Amino acid sequence: MPGEDWFLRAFWDLSTTRSYAMGCGPIPWNRIEDYGERIELDSSMMQVLHVVIRRLDRAFLDWTAKEQKRRAKAATKHSED
Repeated sequence: MPGEDWFLRAFWDLSTTRSYAMGCGPIPWNRIEDYGERIELDSSMMQVLHVVIRRLDRAFLDWTAKEQKRRAKAATKHSED
């Protein structure tokens, strides 16, 4: 089974496929599938890839939302000073 560094590289590679049309969107399901097929993962590893990428993506999206709120709050406070 690949190590953590492999999953992190896959996550960052797949992050380039997300939409930013209405903010930072999730990594599309089909892009994860395409990635796994391209590197010839078997079905069990494909499932693992989906689970790991989805969990990393959820953490990233949560962090991004918190960071946006923090920046907006800082900008508002700065404009009030």
